[in-house]
Amino acid sequence: MNPTRTSNDHLIVEALLHEENEERLLLLRFEAIDRSDVDPATPLQLALVIDRSGSMSGEKLDIAKQSAIDMVQSLAENDRVGIVIYDDEVEVLQSLAEASEETERLLRRVHPGGMTNLHGGWLQGVQLLPGGGHVVLLSDGLANRGRFTDAASLALEAERALRDRGVTTSTIGIGTDYDERLMTQMAQAGRGAHYFARTAASIRQAFTHERFLMLSTAITDLEVVWREGSFEIPRMVDGEVRHRVVASPPDCAQSLEIRYTDAKTGDRHSLTLSMPDESTVEPRATEHLLAQQASELMGRSLDLHSQEAAMALNEEAKALRERIAAHPQADGELLRDSLRMLDQLIEETEHLSYQYSEEEAHFSRRRAYSRAMFLLSSPMAFSSEEEYDLRSSEYFDLDYDDDPERLKEIAQRVPYEEWLRITAAPVGFRGNTLVVATSDPRSGILVGQLRRQLGMRVVAERRFRDEAEILSLLNTLFDRS
Repeated sequence: MNPTRTSNDHLIVEALLHEENEERLLLLRFEAIDRSDVDPATPLQLALVIDRSGSMSGEKLDIAKQSAIDMVQSLAENDRVGIVIYDDEVEVLQSLAEASEETERLLRRVHPGGMTNLHGGWLQGVQLLPGGGHVVLLSDGLANRGRFTDAASLALEAERALRDRGVTTSTIGIGTDYDERLMTQMAQAGRGAHYFARTAASIRQAFTHERFLMLSTAITDLEVVWREGSFEIPRMVDGEVRHRVVASPPDCAQSLEIRYTDAKTGDRHSLTLSMPDESTVEPRATEHLLAQQASELMGRSLDLHSQEAAMALNEEAKALRERIAAHPQADGELLRDSLRMLDQLIEETEHLSYQYSEEEAHFSRRRAYSRAMFLLSSPMAFSSEEEYDLRSSEYFDLDYDDDPERLKEIAQRVPYEEWLRITAAPVGFRGNTLVVATSDPRSGILVGQLRRQLGMRVVAERRFRDEAEILSLLNTLFDRS
């Protein structure tokens, strides 16, 4: 039987065995069943850890403070938030408590200070969380104070916090001077996300995307295990479809065990998937393998620290580009994206091969990391450099019911001008959940704030709407011509 399938209320997994010219590949498809109308069983415990060193002065710190306030305003009444600021010293502005006007007042009073005790600030954030929870760490510089300042040690600390306390870590790196290896490795080890916010304005985008992940994560710590090997998928969001290709698959007599945590309840589950008992020629398997290789190659760009490394990466990228261009599906969306991103990497590394500049390499590393994440999981990808739309039409599909009179009644609880300001409009319902159209379906802070304002569950429609579309929707809801 080819393919095979297993499922439950949270996850669908399918396996297809490809064999051609002595190449044998296992294509796995994972779909996190959309449960966006189901809230987590336990409230969020969040620690915001904000760098207030001297280099953060001015617009960067102002926008970081306002973004943190926006995040606080998006939390539910039973969520809890702690605030830590750091420079040479670490200060707890608020222990874990309900978000309030006092929280906002404390954040507005933060002013810039001295050096960067990144480890001390992060550790204090972890210690605010009694068991489980999430730290968002923001910095624009290098860790130059505290017990640990190197990437490897801080990544181990983040891994230990996850293992021993159940605390995850996301990181937001601001500007051009922060240590991307340190911030990226902490986020990876802490099962969180990393954001490269090149400009002050993109700090706000990073916060709202992080809030989207808090609201939308469906599955965490997914492991696929068989006798000879295993791999992990750290996180999937509601409705996401992810593919993974195993280049040396187990024999047909074996089965795969899939273990994961339901992010809505915290419960651990497992599924068993039989291996297909026959193979076929399936171009999708090699298509996804090439995209996977492109993502892995761009992920290795974090090692781009010399002219020699640029030359080696350039040669690898060119060779992979040739293989992708020769594939029958090269004109398809997935490989077309891969080619476009490889072309950008090739151009950047070509230049660095002839004239290496650490500043240019710095930007190339971060851009390539963003591209790698996009090919791996477009709903979770973030970039302040390029605008990557959510690619998969499978992810966009969100069924909802239309109830014009009820929509009008709910829409008019919020002033027309406010809907215009936030560029959003109600479009339908999933049961008792309101679906809103937005200019960005990953507007997590907007969704959270609407939940508090309307007193009901709200989710974003999974497609981009331009301002003209949203204006037309609002005019209908408010009976304006």
